[in-house]
Parts: sequence; structure tokens; C-alpha cells
Amino acid sequence: MAPARPAKTAPPVAINLGIDFGTSFTKVCFRDVGTEQSGIAIIGRGVANNALVPTLLAVDADGKLHVADEASEDLKAIYVPYLKMRLAGEAIGSPLPTVAGLDLDDEQSIRALAAWFLATIILRSQRWIERAEADRLRNRSVVWSANVGVPVEHYDSDVLAVFEEVLGVSWSWVRGGAVPATVEAAVESYVTDVGRPDRSLADFHAIPEISAAVQSFITSREAAPGVYVYFDIGGGTVDGVAFNYVNDNGERGLNFYSGRVAPLGMAALRPTAEGAASDIEAAANFDTAIAAAPNNEDLASEVRKLVGHVVANAKRKDSRDWRWDPIQSEARHRKFVGQRDPSSMKPLIVFVGGGGAHSRWYKETISSTHSRFGHHNAGIPPYRLAEVPKPADLSMAQLNEREFRRFAISYGLSIPFGEGPEVSKRCSAPTFRPGRCP
Repeated sequence: MAPARPAKTAPPVAINLGIDFGTSFTKVCFRDVGTEQSGIAIIGRGVANNALVPTLLAVDADGKLHVADEASEDLKAIYVPYLKMRLAGEAIGSPLPTVAGLDLDDEQSIRALAAWFLATIILRSQRWIERAEADRLRNRSVVWSANVGVPVEHYDSDVLAVFEEVLGVSWSWVRGGAVPATVEAAVESYVTDVGRPDRSLADFHAIPEISAAVQSFITSREAAPGVYVYFDIGGGTVDGVAFNYVNDNGERGLNFYSGRVAPLGMAALRPTAEGAASDIEAAANFDTAIAAAPNNEDLASEVRKLVGHVVANAKRKDSRDWRWDPIQSEARHRKFVGQRDPSSMKPLIVFVGGGGAHSRWYKETISSTHSRFGHHNAGIPPYRLAEVPKPADLSMAQLNEREFRRFAISYGLSIPFGEGPEVSKRCSAPTFRPGRCP
């Protein structure tokens, strides 16, 4: 009798996590690298189909760590908001106290807290995928990897090394099955893990958020090389960037011109909106809430300043005359004589994303910057607001497809490292090769 043939072993499945480490909320998309299909990880708590996790930590009196959506209402704890901005050294939020003998505002404490939060997000995502995608993973081992977004203004600064260090520690904790439970243990373990010479970032990468946010656009047929602006309107902040998209025979890159982030997100209205809306981030209530806010025009003025800074700096760094040259296509160049009517100019495409992209107030405020700041006199074409299109390879599960605006960054981050566009900074001319400045 011939010996039985050994059963064939199913090939492993490579799953890449895209983690949008937002100022107010964290979102995760996953990608089956083999099938090139992405999906949204439903890892929030409290309500069905909740894919949003508050980027908010709770540290109780004993130093035990909790993600805010798992903390009970009667828990007596210190809450740590703006974790990403604190990690980047941005002075947002009130000073933090001392807990269990540790100063939570200390740099080492912030890094350890951020590493703990990211490790918890990774574990939640892995467990959800193993349960919800059981058929995909059946009888197959999983090779995990992940990308986390970094604000592009910090991508070539010393802050990048901080993010990479934190990411490395969080990934090490997950892989070793040893995520600390308390802030004291987290700080101690962080210091130990950073000092290990064999610690590797091979599976975990920091990616500029802007390249992730526009991933679905630049891979679409309608994407033409040129200058674009993107505003991510979140719960805590508004992030604005301007970039030159270059496609050199299929080698795609983003030359970053300017960027700014400010605490002007929807939660900035919380003190004045409580009486007008129970949830200022709800599409049905947000515009009503802000219309009733006494500081409405002051907030609009601050948003316009951010928009004006991003657009004007991009114009200053780009060598083309935006009044005459087609800034969203390098295929043709026409010259005009005399003053050109704004209606005949090719518009400057301004993408809006994030949870606040639904808001009429934000859209009107951004659009009004062109006239309020006299941008036509500065040679800047009229704006045309647009949303990044939902990609065909992303499953939204039970979520409304219009909500893709919230997940554009996490979707782009789910694309494996090295397959997205290269990003460079401080370029000033449109003819540079993708991702390279001289």
C-alpha cells in the first residue's frame, strides 16, 4: 500500500494594516496583499458598525491604561487627548498631571503611551480580522505588516525618528505578546525595548499621510500631473497640504510644497455647540451648531488663514504662472495676451476629506478664501472643491460609501510600503522627477 501523500499546506496570507492615527479618531483598513483587496476594520466600541476609535487614553488612579471607548462612565481617570500631536511636540491641549509617580507630560511617558495605544489598535484589528475574515484565513497562517500615517510636515524632520521609534516598540510588543497594562510598566518596557539592538522595523512603516490620502485619486484614470491642495477636516484639527503630483512614465511622486495643521476641527466648537447638538460631528447637526456659535466668524477667519497659507506658499514655490499655464496637466501650454478672465482659467482642485468634509460651513469657508484673500490678484485660479473618489478595490462592508472620506488615509496606508508614490519636500519646480529634489 502506497504511503498517503502529505496534505498540501495552504500558502500564508499577507495582511497589511493601514492605521490612520488621527488627532481625534483612529481608523484602520486592511489589505489582502495577494488578492489586492482592501476592507475597513470595524474595531470601534459602543455601537454597531463603529469603525472609529477615539484617539484618547484613560489612565486610572492605579496607573492602568484604557482606550477611552472601553472605559466605564464612572471610571475616575486622567484622560490624555491629542496623543499624536503631543508625540510630534505640538503644544495642543492642557498640561497633564503626575500619575503613579510618573509625569505624563514627560517625553518618555508620551512615547510609551503612544506605543501602548498603537499596540492596542493593532491587536484589536488582528482579532477582528481573524473573526470577520475567517473564510479568507481558513487553514492559512497570516503574515502581518502595517503602515501608520505621519503628518507630512514632520516627514523629513527629527519627529519622524520619534514616530518610527514608537511604531517599532508597539510592533515589538504585539509580536512578543507582551503589551503592558499600566503606565509604569509601559514606560519601563519602552525604555528596555528601545535599547534592544535587534529591534526591527521591517514589518512596520511610517508613511506620509498626504500620499495615503490621495492614493485612490492618483491611481485613477482621471489623475493628471499637476498642483493640488488637500484639507483633512477632523474632529480636533484641520490639516492642509499642497503638492505637485508628477508621473514620469509610470513613476509616480508627490513633491510637497506647503502644509499647516491647526486645532480648528469640529471639536473646536464643543464649548459653544453643546446646546445645539448632542453630537457635533453628526452631519445633520454640525452646520446648525456652528451657525449658532457666537465665535462663528472668528473660527471662519482662522480656517481661511490656514487655507491662505497653504495655497499662497504653494504658489510661491511653483515656477509656473498659474494664470496661463495649465497646472493640472503638463501636456499642453497656451499663452494668453492681456488680463485673463477667471472663468477661463483651469481651476485649482482642492480635495476635502475627513469627518468634516460633509460640512457646508467648512466647504463655504474654504471656498471663500479665494475672494476674501484676493487670490485672483495673486495669480491663483478659482478653487474647485472635490472629494477623493472611493477606490473599486475597497469593501465598505455595512458602511455608507459616502463615508469613504473618513477612510481615505487608512485606505492609502493599507497599500504595502513601496507601492505608493514617493514623497519629497521643498521642491519648487514642476519638472523634477517623482520624489526627488535636487
